[in-house]
This record gives sequence, structure tokens and C-alpha cells, in this order.
Amino acid sequence: MVERVVWARALVFLAATVMIGVMVGLQIGLYAPIVAHSRGNTLSSRQYCSNPCLIVISNGGFNGGRPVFVHRGALVSWVNEDPSLHTATSVSGLWDTGIINPGKTSHLIVFANDGTFDYYCAVSLSKATIVVTG
Repeated sequence: MVERVVWARALVFLAATVMIGVMVGLQIGLYAPIVAHSRGNTLSSRQYCSNPCLIVISNGGFNGGRPVFVHRGALVSWVNEDPSLHTATSVSGLWDTGIINPGKTSHLIVFANDGTFDYYCAVSLSKATIVVTG
């Protein structure tokens, strides 16, 4: 029993350490804000965003209006490079980053299931899509 408690605490510590490392990396720019985009309409032409995926908000929109492709299990956050406030809010209510201030990055969202996920900014009303595949 004591051994299980020790292992559980070790796993919690490890998970917290990884999440802190990812968040610090996002905040200090270790992960470049390069977002994959679609070239053409075929599956073979899709480029997938790295994990964690950082979607750039600029010029009033998300990723220049292109869909973002990620693999199942990807961690996604948004960085606001606009001078105005933005959100990334799921159309179906699955997530809402809340307000993302200029120059700030949202918290991470995990995309655990395949599908096409539409979202919008509750401030600017711009729209975008994330496509998740295995």
C-alpha cells in the first residue's frame, strides 16, 4: 500500500514537472510559433503542427485563416500577437481559453479525439478550425 502511494506521488510530481516545463517553454519562446497549414486540398499536402502546438493570433485572426492540423493527443495553445484582446472558444462548448491579452499565451488544451473542431474569438468573431487525426 505504501509503495502505491509513493508511486502515485511520483507520477503526480512528474506530470506537474512536465506541464510546468511546457508552460515555461511557451512563455519564454522555446517553442517557435510555427503553425502547420494546409497546402492544397489533399491529405498528403497537410502539414501538422508540432506538439505542443502554438497557434498565432495576428491581424485579427487565427493562423492566417488556414486550418491547423494536429495529431491526436496534441497540446494546443494560442499566442496573441494582436494589440487587442482575443479568445479561442469552441463552437460546440468543448473549451474556452478566456481572454488572451496582447502578448500573452493561453493555457494548453488537449485534443484527445479525432475530428474537426471549429472555434471563434468571442471578441473579434473571427473563426478557425483545428483538424485532429490519429
